[in-house]
Amino acid sequence: MLTLNDLNNCFDEAIQAGAEYIGVIVKNYEHKREEIIINHRDNFTFKKDYYNNAYNQDLQLNRVSHIRIIGFAYGFSFSDLEDAIQDQIRELS
Repeated sequence: MLTLNDLNNCFDEAIQAGAEYIGVIVKNYEHKREEIIINHRDNFTFKKDYYNNAYNQDLQLNRVSHIRIIGFAYGFSFSDLEDAIQDQIRELS
C-alpha cells in the first residue's frame, strides 16, 4: 500500500528530474470511478505541502474517511503522464 512518504518521494523525484506534471489518482469510495488531479510543476511545492497537511500517512483525507489517494505518477508531457497514470490504474485493477 502506498504511503504519504511515497507521494513525497514522487514529488521529490519529479522536481529533480524536471518533470512537467504530477498526476494524483484519488478514490472517493462513494463514487464509481476515481478522479485524476494534474499538478503543474509551478505548483509542486505548494501541492506537496497541501497533501502533507490534508492527508494522513495512509493517504486518507483527514476530514473525509472515504476519500483516499490510491496512485500517482509524474511525466514530462500530458501524453507521458497519461501513460504513467494508465499504468498505475492497471496495477490497481
